[in-house]
Amino acid sequence: PKKVVKEGKPQPKPGWTPQVTAWRAKLDANDRGMIGKWFATAYDDAKWNTMKLPTFYETAGLPGHDGTVWFRRAIEIAGARAGKPLTLELGPVDDMDMTWFNGIQVGGIERPGFWASPRKYTVPGKLVKTGRNVIAVRVIDHGWSGGFGGKTTQMRVSAKGLKPVSIAGNWKYQAGITLKALELGALNNPTPPKPTPPPPPAPALVRPLAKTTSPAPAFSNGFQIEGDANVVIIGSANAVESQRHGYLETLLTAAHPTQRFAIRNMAWPADTVYQQQRPRNFFGTAKPSYGEADRRKPLAVNVVFVWLGQSESLDGLAKLNDFTKAYEQTLEQLSTRTSRLVLITPVPFEDPLGLGLDVKKRNANLKHYTAAIRRLGQARKLPVVDLTSSLLGQAITRDGATLSGKGQWLAARTIAVQLGLADPTSTIRAAVTGELIPIPVEELRQAILRKNRLWQQFWLPTNWAFLYGNRQTQPSSRDHNDSGFRWFPE
Repeated sequence: PKKVVKEGKPQPKPGWTPQVTAWRAKLDANDRGMIGKWFATAYDDAKWNTMKLPTFYETAGLPGHDGTVWFRRAIEIAGARAGKPLTLELGPVDDMDMTWFNGIQVGGIERPGFWASPRKYTVPGKLVKTGRNVIAVRVIDHGWSGGFGGKTTQMRVSAKGLKPVSIAGNWKYQAGITLKALELGALNNPTPPKPTPPPPPAPALVRPLAKTTSPAPAFSNGFQIEGDANVVIIGSANAVESQRHGYLETLLTAAHPTQRFAIRNMAWPADTVYQQQRPRNFFGTAKPSYGEADRRKPLAVNVVFVWLGQSESLDGLAKLNDFTKAYEQTLEQLSTRTSRLVLITPVPFEDPLGLGLDVKKRNANLKHYTAAIRRLGQARKLPVVDLTSSLLGQAITRDGATLSGKGQWLAARTIAVQLGLADPTSTIRAAVTGELIPIPVEELRQAILRKNRLWQQFWLPTNWAFLYGNRQTQPSSRDHNDSGFRWFPE
């Protein structure tokens, strides 16, 4: 059988002060409207007077009235709209209100101090019926003016795909009880409390990573991956570029032939330990007012490779302490997802284009930044791969900072060796043209590169603004016949 929604009165609201609780208890117990259930759909209001809203009722038939006044109005709903949610707007109500739709309370601000706040309530679809629907509003005025203090345009009913319908105009009304009759005084009318700010979003580095109650524990005896694992690479430009070559992923996979790895490159070209800029709503959990939230689910992670610090070192020694603190904070953030972190130090600077760069000074500063990373790793007993010293003087970059194809191979090889994977990958080498030898390993790399292209389309779609960003409202994101339906990304 179909569930019947019963009419009923509300329960006491949390957050009331003792004064408000006692004041309301006496008011509610003696209000004729609460006793007689004037909010009920079937209640007969034919003998009530009419008031044109919005207005303050002291100037429209109830001079000097402080207490409760009830308002009712019936609206007609077409059959096509029945069963679908509505938005009910009343504008500001002075001072407090309780609002019902077909006998069920759908909203209300019942604390003093919100007399200037517009009311906007959602009516569940199960309450919306074909034909006559009744709105009832109990206005509670504890002193000064009382009633509806907004504009005509603020009183309306609307729905998705429906032009707003005005509910300003004639409403039936009846006084419930006066404060004077109950010997009640006015409540304190404080400034409305500031709303509790929403919690700040998680840092960009960890938003795509699932938070668990028990993150993976730290490595117990150096770098080891037992069983299947999700591996994530974060960092800046060289970390990003590593997925275009696939060398690092190929060596990691080849060194663990019996295990299933899901390796995801979440690096970003301009990331630093200080800031990680992302597109609007990127892996956000809050639904924006103009569209929907990112549907992608965070990834549970076992191991994270952290490859940061190169561009930061260009700030020189003056910023070394700031870098150390920010890097440590980054490790703290990541440790809420997993404690199995691998720290990779930056590659050394070069001047392959003959631009006259002061490479000696840059690398001298870089060594201090590398030493800071090493100290942080040692303090947490984390594996640290030193690319700074290992690749110095080997002609590894194409512009002085970004690794070439050769540089990516040497970096990947160095990472594998320093993590103790030299033996299982000892037969793998790179040809001058970039392919890996033997052939089965190159076939593995090509499969990884295909996977990386698919991953990149998922990780950062080129049409992000229309997908989940701030252009979701544009016609190209929506069906031309029904703008309420998004053909993209359906």
